[in-house]
Amino acid sequence: MAYLKTSAIVDGRITYKRRKTHKMLSVKLFETTTKLISMLNTNNQSSDYLLPVMKDGMKENSIEAKRVIKQWIKTTNKYLNVLADKIGVNKITTYTARHTFATQAKRKGFSNELIAESLGHTYGNAVTNIYLDGFDTDTLDKMHSLLVQCVDHTLSNV
Repeated sequence: MAYLKTSAIVDGRITYKRRKTHKMLSVKLFETTTKLISMLNTNNQSSDYLLPVMKDGMKENSIEAKRVIKQWIKTTNKYLNVLADKIGVNKITTYTARHTFATQAKRKGFSNELIAESLGHTYGNAVTNIYLDGFDTDTLDKMHSLLVQCVDHTLSNV
């Protein structure tokens, strides 16, 4: 995302090739996303980059660029944890945000294939499966809890 350029926005979508997989992606920009991008770019209006991470003229994939991105992720995670404290959540990171997205999508009934694609993964990708493993345990726990409640109710009537 750090390398996304403003020119990637066409007809209300961000269209780009994911660096890790070289897969072309097209993501619709919703009003909330557009507002967030505008808020982030208040001091960076003249930049070619969509987000205020990279400086114009910085060589992409250079050691300096990788250092800047790594620091940006650390800073983002720091502020996500400030937000987590304010809303009473244990910890939020860029990783847990992706995990939460995958979990919520699964709970809403979307297929693993669709979730994998939205994360920029291929279906059957080990990373997608890691994101979704916790969901399966949660679901089993809830099912077991409901079954135990039924058994408890039945036994109390005996």
